[in-house]
Amino acid sequence: MSSSSDSSHLPLNHCVAPDPLHSGNEYGLCSYGFALNHQHTESQLTEDSLSEAMAEAQSEPERSQLYELLRVACVERHRAMRGQFEHIKDCFICSVAFALTPAVNSITAHSSPLAQRLARLVRPGSFSH
Repeated sequence: MSSSSDSSHLPLNHCVAPDPLHSGNEYGLCSYGFALNHQHTESQLTEDSLSEAMAEAQSEPERSQLYELLRVACVERHRAMRGQFEHIKDCFICSVAFALTPAVNSITAHSSPLAQRLARLVRPGSFSH
């Protein structure tokens, strides 16, 4: 049994849905990733506006109608997020843009060139018969 202080399990109300990239950060995505990010942004805006309209609705039939539209918008946002997640798993460019993978320049800054690595491994006289 896991204890209640186990940090690997968070209550649902402590979870935050991932936001799409914005403020120019979305331009680091590949063209397909950019389209998925835009779809996520649009569906999130639709969901937010429907949620606000539902809160301001005056009648129960209006709230019920808005609730159904909100439910559909929520499903669309989740579909867009799943599409992004699936794409990011296979796209290095988008993985870097979402800061899930270090950029190539940061990787090479910490590593030496291949020739230098090979030179260290192959020492003079190591292949003597």
